[in-house]
Amino acid sequence: MIDEVVEEVGEENVVQVVTNNVANYKVVGEMLMTKRKGLYLTPCAAHRVDLMLE
Repeated sequence: MIDEVVEEVGEENVVQVVTNNVANYKVVGEMLMTKRKGLYLTPCAAHRVDLMLE
């Protein structure tokens, strides 16, 4: 799904992808960064804070 959105808006228009820190998003993000060299994946800071407070 993320790759489809990047394709729709154009890779040159996307610099960073912010996602939830769930393991499957991390794997997909790494695959996306391998495929599209100009992108960078960033985990959501709010999600990390929520995890620390649990």
